[in-house]
Amino acid sequence: MLLIIWDFDGTIANSERKFKNTLYDFLRYKHSGCIINLDLFTDNFYFKNCAGKKYTEMFKVLGENNIIDLNEITENELNNFLKYVTDCYKLMKPNDIVFTDGMGEFMETLNSNSNIPMAIATSAHMEDFIQKRRALNNIVINKIDAYSCCDLLDDYQHLNLDIYKLKNKPNPAIFVYALEKALCKNKNITRAIVIEDSSSGCAAGKNFKNYSFVKNSLNDVTVIGYTAGEHKPSEKELLESGADLISKNTKELSNIINKLL
Repeated sequence: MLLIIWDFDGTIANSERKFKNTLYDFLRYKHSGCIINLDLFTDNFYFKNCAGKKYTEMFKVLGENNIIDLNEITENELNNFLKYVTDCYKLMKPNDIVFTDGMGEFMETLNSNSNIPMAIATSAHMEDFIQKRRALNNIVINKIDAYSCCDLLDDYQHLNLDIYKLKNKPNPAIFVYALEKALCKNKNITRAIVIEDSSSGCAAGKNFKNYSFVKNSLNDVTVIGYTAGEHKPSEKELLESGADLISKNTKELSNIINKLL
């Protein structure tokens, strides 16, 4: 039996515009003292340079491009931003978050085959993800088990790998955790696919595939780099990071999954 592990932001759902606007409002209204030239923080700039990056990386990019004074962004300010994002997400309305192109219909069709176990492995905090899922307003997504790398406990055994310094991808811990939970429900799972749209996600998939627990539990793992989502990554980038296959749209994704079932 095949387990499908999904990335969420950028792959299943379009959430970047909401996040960009939240970040913009935080800088303008909550921490205006750090601004150098916020007019440079356009949609084009954000989607080219910031989309899909971790919070700390985004602030660094803004600093390097003289949009903000990075020296003003302390660890305390980053924590304030995380709280601000969570508070804003609590106010999201249905359809503030929408499916990526064709993904809604695809998930509905895939869900009609009730024999396929699925899980979502997200880099977002679970509280934020729950609000995004609510805003997406879709029954299928609500039925899928979801796990957050940000919210894994520090003492979780698979976090303690010497080569990783962070909980987030490319640390494969969140995928290992999802697999463990899936195996508790269904001992017949023998293969898995990981669907990711970022280089860090594909690298995490590759590390997941090579992890000893996974090798002992599964016969095969396939990492699919998805280029039709919101982040629009290059095929070359995803393949170099660890993707085994590339899917350019939901039709190709469906063909790949059907061959692996």
